[in-house]
Amino acid sequence: MTYLEKVMQRIKLDKELLTEELADQLKEKFQLAVAANFCPGDFIIGGPMQMNHTCPKSIHCWICWHQEADDR
Repeated sequence: MTYLEKVMQRIKLDKELLTEELADQLKEKFQLAVAANFCPGDFIIGGPMQMNHTCPKSIHCWICWHQEADDR
């Protein structure tokens, strides 16, 4: 399981209020927003990140998000 999958499995949407199709669309948008604005280290202890926060928020974030997560 990647870091992104680990975070995304915690996002729950009320399927009584949303259709399944709409819930899936929202999850895709959440995934893009999370990966574009945050570092895995912001969510997961031991997640990859630059400790001095010098890592540019760019395509390189996707590299970190798609690394295999430890089973902690």
